[in-house]
Amino acid sequence: MSKVSANNSRRIVIPAFVLFSVLIGQKAYSQDYQVWLDGFIVKPIGNSFENETNIGVARLLQKDGWADYYLCNTLAFTPLGWYMADGSVEFHYSRDPQNQNITEFKVFLGQKFSYPHFFEAILLENPYAYMRVEQRFLHYVDDGTDEVKTRLRFRAGARLLLNNTTLSAGTYYIPFYFESFVNLNGEATERFASRIRVVGGFGYAFNYRWRAEITYYGQRSRNTIEDSFVKSDNIFQLQLRYYLK
Repeated sequence: MSKVSANNSRRIVIPAFVLFSVLIGQKAYSQDYQVWLDGFIVKPIGNSFENETNIGVARLLQKDGWADYYLCNTLAFTPLGWYMADGSVEFHYSRDPQNQNITEFKVFLGQKFSYPHFFEAILLENPYAYMRVEQRFLHYVDDGTDEVKTRLRFRAGARLLLNNTTLSAGTYYIPFYFESFVNLNGEATERFASRIRVVGGFGYAFNYRWRAEITYYGQRSRNTIEDSFVKSDNIFQLQLRYYLK
């Protein structure tokens, strides 16, 4: 396995940490801080399929802040090195002391187009574009009402590998992407909603089974259904992934 030079690694790491510092220190009209904790179990099925189970919790870090508990299972099909299709079922339970509690059942179908190469000069691996359509079934616990909403999500990103040319054991890397949300049949009645986000993080592959990432999300959102999307959210996520044989 070839190694990327230490100079190249420093060239990426230093600007990345400067960027994160700028994002975290931004002054905006309003800011919220959230923490997300996620665990993933990934199981390959044959040569082309992969199943991923995700359990997690998200929390708004303020007095009487909401909490969101979720479970998601995704099946991905990769018939070609540059193309992947996936589908998922997802369940959320949101507890909100300032508003009513919400359960959400969500299904989505997505597809991803990537360029499966490593560009050593800029340490870039597998740039991609991804789009998915989500069908959301929301139930408002306190008043017993329901909504059904359809949403598109568009994402583009890649990974920077800092010390290897493949994402193998002992590799440090920086995942990043941009994502936007488009509602096709109106806004859901929810206190917290997202419109656009920019995401960057720092990850490490311990071996072929274990991988961990610390990720920062800077996004434009709102806190009530009456608000416009003018609020700045700072989200910190810890992900732990385990790959089965």
